[in-house]
Amino acid sequence: MNKQLVALIAICIIGLNSDVFCWSIFNIQDFHDQQDKGKTLLVKYQAKSDWSNCWKVAVDSMTRSCKEIKTREEIRSKLAIQLTNCHLAKSGLKTFECTEMMTVEECTKDMISSPIAFNAYTEFSTHVDQICFYIKSESFQEESERLVEQLVNETENSLREIENLKEQSMNIKETLSFSEEIQTRILQEQNKFDKALSLMKKLELEFYESLKKEFSHIHSMSKSLYEESKLISDEQSMMRQEVLNGFNHIDKSNQQLVTSLEQSISHSTKIRKDQEHTLNILNSFQEKQSIISDNTVRSMKNQKKLLKGQQLLQNLQNSIAQITSSKLGIIEKYTTEIGSNIEISMKNQEILMEKQKEYEIFIDKLKSEQVNLFKTAQKTLVEILSNSQETVQNINAQHEHVREILDGIIGISHNYTTLIGEFMDFKSFLFYFFSVIMSFLLTSTKCTSKARVYLLLLITVNYIIEKVLHSLIWNENIYRNIRNQLRFASIVIGAVLLLRSIFFFRDYSHMSYQAVQDLRVDLVKQKKAYYMIKKGSTFKCSKNTYPINSALAAPISTNY
Repeated sequence: MNKQLVALIAICIIGLNSDVFCWSIFNIQDFHDQQDKGKTLLVKYQAKSDWSNCWKVAVDSMTRSCKEIKTREEIRSKLAIQLTNCHLAKSGLKTFECTEMMTVEECTKDMISSPIAFNAYTEFSTHVDQICFYIKSESFQEESERLVEQLVNETENSLREIENLKEQSMNIKETLSFSEEIQTRILQEQNKFDKALSLMKKLELEFYESLKKEFSHIHSMSKSLYEESKLISDEQSMMRQEVLNGFNHIDKSNQQLVTSLEQSISHSTKIRKDQEHTLNILNSFQEKQSIISDNTVRSMKNQKKLLKGQQLLQNLQNSIAQITSSKLGIIEKYTTEIGSNIEISMKNQEILMEKQKEYEIFIDKLKSEQVNLFKTAQKTLVEILSNSQETVQNINAQHEHVREILDGIIGISHNYTTLIGEFMDFKSFLFYFFSVIMSFLLTSTKCTSKARVYLLLLITVNYIIEKVLHSLIWNENIYRNIRNQLRFASIVIGAVLLLRSIFFFRDYSHMSYQAVQDLRVDLVKQKKAYYMIKKGSTFKCSKNTYPINSALAAPISTNY
């Protein structure tokens, strides 16, 4: 039942471009009856083709021609003539030549002289229409089933591809979330590093400030040391002057002492200058202090040498030695403090450098891990994108295939725009489509055939009026009301025209044929009466005495 319904729908859809009768959509039982009749006739003629070459050729031609989407009336008529010739040839009667170059009128013009041949041709024409209807319905049914099955398969493949694409998208999402998590961790580590770097800068700044304070303190101490040394030199000069005034005989010893003192002053001056310029003075400061100590020792030795001859100067020398030793102790104390502070600063700087190196190594590791992670993510994305592109290409190919399969059905939509105007919707299209079909069906008999032209003209006028109203009326509701009333009026007028054609119908050919039949009967009766009068006895019909034409005596069918 489903297959038959699919075949019916396919036949009615293609009905715009073919000559298949879609009137069966109104009566499914008529459709099945028509299909069964065609199948029975085809089986009957195929059985005849087994023992007759003429029937075989005719059946093959009919099967091949009826499988076409659109079979012309001329081809069906020639197929009916071909079957008629086979039937006449079987009975030993005269056949009628009909080639492909000849028209139907040329093929059937000689049948006027043989009512039997024309009646057979008429009957075979009906048979050809029924067989073509059956063959086309079977062909459309098979094609529709094949297209539906192929469409289902392509749809399943597309769904599978979409599922694969969905899984790949989930993998991409997981990879991106993992990458986002790694980037978040990297950002956190970078924030920690920024904090550590800012802390390290702060420590460096504090160290620089402390070092600056130490240098300023050293500068102040050096300045005070210079002042003390200057004071010592002034006192020594005063003492030397007193010694020169009191003790002229020890002039040479005093000159040596002055020389040593001048050397001490010069060295002290050099130390002060070195401390004012750079930190390098701290490295050479101890050496210069050792030189000062050596000079002081030498001066003390010289003074010891002069103790024997300078008993008067012993107290003065002792005081000088005490003052010098006290100042040197102060200098050594400050030097030791400065060295310890420098060592502490160097240690702190080394610790900061080590931490900075560790942070740099950690950053390098993070950068390498981030680069590797980005490379891996990039490769994964490239692979997924390539797979996605392949999947999309496969889906596009399948859609193209499906589109090619549905081209036959979609082609109807292109004809839709050529058959109707811009103002018509699908319901209007169905209304006019079924109106035309009903016009042809209702006027397919002799009693209503004259109303066909008027019905088609009425449909055309209604179509033109609707189109004009659609261009003039902008309100859709008003237009629909007027359109419905106009269509109802057209249906009423069409029904009136159809009833008028039925009421006033006269079959003049049948009336003429009946009159001729009555004349023949009267003529037979007159001939019988004439022979009865002539013989003077009861009339006996004999083939030897009076051959009566069998065509006149045979009962004549009223089915024309």
